[in-house]
Amino acid sequence: MDQTLVPKVFKRPLLEEYKSVSVANSRRDNSYPVGQQGVSLSVAAKERSEEELLTMLGFAVGSTVKKFKVDNNLSDEEIAECSESIYDEYYWYNIEDIKLCCEMVIRGRFGKVYNRVDIPMVLGWFEQYDQLRTSNWAEKRDGAHAETKDSSPRQRSDENKVSRLAAVFGGLKDFFRP
Repeated sequence: MDQTLVPKVFKRPLLEEYKSVSVANSRRDNSYPVGQQGVSLSVAAKERSEEELLTMLGFAVGSTVKKFKVDNNLSDEEIAECSESIYDEYYWYNIEDIKLCCEMVIRGRFGKVYNRVDIPMVLGWFEQYDQLRTSNWAEKRDGAHAETKDSSPRQRSDENKVSRLAAVFGGLKDFFRP
């Protein structure tokens, strides 16, 4: 990682963890993580200091906004303020959420950047990501509910019996299918 992208006011205790997070699967199948892999920021705050989490958020936001070649970019103090706002507003996010949101911003998923990056713009990116994340979760939930609702209790019971018999008799699962 380019050292010029790291804001001066931040230390680097979680940077290796942040860099090691993989969101490739989320990008590939165009889904958004919902409670995937890691723990939320609020839970992580119990194991780590708030300063460490703000450092990681600061690095994520700072490295993202520094990649835009604009005249009016965020200062280090504004990055710190923005990180605190994200920490307070989106405490249920995990590191994967933060990284995926930043990657989507860099790829232009939330619109183009024209000669300025400010705190409301950055917080707007996270708001847009949250809307995508929430709608994806709702679609998954509604799809699972529709599948369950469409099948009759008898059908679900028969499927459970087939699964149990298949477990008992090994590879004969297709043999027991009606």
